[in-house]
Amino acid sequence: MDSTIERVRRNVMAATAVLTLAWSSPTWAASYYVASGGTGDGSAANPWGSIQTAVATSSPVQAGDTIVVKAGTYSLASAINFQKSGAVGNPITLLAEAGVILGATASTVDSGSLQLTNVHDWVIDGFRLNEAPRYGIALAGCTNITLQNLYVYHAQASGIIVEVSNWGTDDIYPVPQNWNIKILDSTIDSANWNQGDNEAISLWATDGFEIGGNLVEHCRHEGIDVKTGARNGSVHHNTIIDDYDLWPGTGMGVYVDAWHYETYNIDIYQNVIHDSEEGFEVQCEDCNKAGTTGSVHDIRYFNNLVYHNTDIQSSGWKGRAMSFFSSDGSHPVHDIHVFNNTFVGNQRLGIHVDNPDIKNLFIRNNIIVSNGGADIQVDRAGSVTVENNILSKAVSNGIGSALTASGNTVADPLFINATTNDYHLQSGSPAIDKAAGTDVATVDFDGRARPAGAASDIGAFEYGAVAIDGGATGTGGVVGTGGRLGPGGTSGSGGTSGSGATAGTNGGPGSGGATPEATAAGGSGGAAPGDAGSDAGSKSSGCSCNTGTRRGSYCLLSLVMALSLAARRKRALG
Repeated sequence: MDSTIERVRRNVMAATAVLTLAWSSPTWAASYYVASGGTGDGSAANPWGSIQTAVATSSPVQAGDTIVVKAGTYSLASAINFQKSGAVGNPITLLAEAGVILGATASTVDSGSLQLTNVHDWVIDGFRLNEAPRYGIALAGCTNITLQNLYVYHAQASGIIVEVSNWGTDDIYPVPQNWNIKILDSTIDSANWNQGDNEAISLWATDGFEIGGNLVEHCRHEGIDVKTGARNGSVHHNTIIDDYDLWPGTGMGVYVDAWHYETYNIDIYQNVIHDSEEGFEVQCEDCNKAGTTGSVHDIRYFNNLVYHNTDIQSSGWKGRAMSFFSSDGSHPVHDIHVFNNTFVGNQRLGIHVDNPDIKNLFIRNNIIVSNGGADIQVDRAGSVTVENNILSKAVSNGIGSALTASGNTVADPLFINATTNDYHLQSGSPAIDKAAGTDVATVDFDGRARPAGAASDIGAFEYGAVAIDGGATGTGGVVGTGGRLGPGGTSGSGGTSGSGATAGTNGGPGSGGATPEATAAGGSGGAAPGDAGSDAGSKSSGCSCNTGTRRGSYCLLSLVMALSLAARRKRALG
């Protein structure tokens, strides 16, 4: 009899543990629905009629829940303001089904058509947003926000902007004001169409960020701008095409600008910029403002491809692959590493250095050829090192002994086919096995392991390399699909089915880092954790309860009560 009671007691304890796990499991998350014309309670059968209802303070949506927006066109008479937050590791997801179009119609909107201010832990996924009268999506003072798989078309100003909510006094405000922001796998098309302010993707004052896998095309200001105190992030696997500025002379594909705040520790890699006004630019605008100590430092550019950029607006100085420029006052820039890039056929210059305050600029192991003027021109600088590059003409030196230039080779790099923009290397290229020093990437533009031979190759492409996990091989100089994460940064696996009626656990975060580079100070981490297992595992002891649902938990509660009653009866019989 005692053994029977003990067996029942153990069963009760086990069932109670499972019930506790189910009660706290992320699988408790609910789904709510929005449909055009809906008037209901947010259920699948009776959806809400507006996204604003779903994200309002009064809605029942909680951390971990998903708001599914059904296919259809939604006219936004005013901005959608997000009024609640998820929780760390348990965000709220706003998910668009295929065919969702948000059309902004209100010319009075003076913010983002989707506006997130001082909220945290959201994932916004899958929307098309047309004709925003100012910004498409705007974040200010936010933490743990992921924007992904979006298409923002014809925004009057920025397609996506991450700015500040506390503007301080006289344009001096605390930084950072945003943390852990991701902008992934989205398209920004025709932003800044009417001389709207800021850039197609504009990220300010953010600590921890990833801008990856995006297409920026036909925009009329800078493409991607990382600025005003941004730090500890990456800009990678983006493609920028046909980008130029309606203000002549200010269009850049990817711009890093401190303004008057310290901006640092950023990896910029595996991007393509072509047929635009300029590739990369680094500046410290307004860094001489009284009471500020702005600077740009510890930025790494590698495995990028920049070609055929021209001075579209005839400013007299655009059409460069990369520039470091200052106009007046102090513009401190230091510890910048430019390596394993391929810059080809830009109208004016390859790399142009014209900032007397720049120090410790290292340009190594790049292919920079066939540009209209000098491949590397240094006019003003504090200290610049140019080593082991393949060029089509000698370095232009305007600073004398402040420039260290050695080991550079003037030669034809022997591309596969420059006419079709295939900048992979032919057999016999002088770039093969010739990379040297510490500034050498561990993978190439295509995500293939370096070195493939006795040493790594100069430029963005490694001859004879084999594709590895995390980066597909691109063809014809185009970014390969599926290669956003980089080696070692594999996505988190999904939850596994738990055995013994336990719920599936979350997949762990991707191992390794998003930065496939030898000298970077640590990667930014792998992909987000995988989804929780959708079901309980095998049914134990004859119980058919699914602990991944509310119904399953009620089933377990009944089981616990029944077992408790059975134990009391056994005691009474004894």
